Amino acid sequence: MKRKTGRPDLKEKKPAFVVSSLILKGGAGKTFTVYMLVEYIKEKLHQRFSQTAKRLDKVLVCDMDSQISLIGNFEGFTPDRRTNFYLDEKHLGEKIKVKHKAPTENEFESYDLIIIDNPPEYQVVLDNEEMIVATDLFIVPVNQVNALDRVEDTIFTIREKEEKYKKEKPAEIVLLFIDTMYVHTEVNHGIIRVLKGIAKRNREVNYWGNIPHSKKVSYAQINRV
Repeated sequence: MKRKTGRPDLKEKKPAFVVSSLILKGGAGKTFTVYMLVEYIKEKLHQRFSQTAKRLDKVLVCDMDSQISLIGNFEGFTPDRRTNFYLDEKHLGEKIKVKHKAPTENEFESYDLIIIDNPPEYQVVLDNEEMIVATDLFIVPVNQVNALDRVEDTIFTIREKEEKYKKEKPAEIVLLFIDTMYVHTEVNHGIIRVLKGIAKRNREVNYWGNIPHSKKVSYAQINRV
């Protein structure tokens, strides 16, 4: 069953809500954004009375980046300088699963939430019709000034492919500044201003906020989960 609108035609069960982290540039914080999002969800799932725990029963994380820096626990994995942090199912709990492959049709139907870390390569993203059509929310992260010029390229590519693949409802796109580089305060404010401006110029695009540099960010960059 091919997904035409981002959701399969299922009457009994609502399909997964799909979140994709995507920017057409490497090293902009895309993988780290997924890492922080999954860590946040993990904490909420452990809180018995949280809304997240009540609403999510099965979460799937897919690392589609060839650098495999998000998940390092599959067969044949050897830690190296690229894998400063990675998600380990042993520490994520029973509700969160990780894989280094695209979601299957069955997984689209059986999971509540699917989070995809996409590669920065243009052609890989452009050829991935399933990902473009299935995604409900795109997170476009930025962690430094030289990533700003790829933000609108990324938005344009998403909208172009949604139209090409005849997606009925465009996905929401949110822009996020995640300070993994510990940038100067004035630079920090400048990046935020630019992202807010981009959000105003583009339909269905919102500025989501910023994650300041913190001890937790530093810890995740130099230690494995």
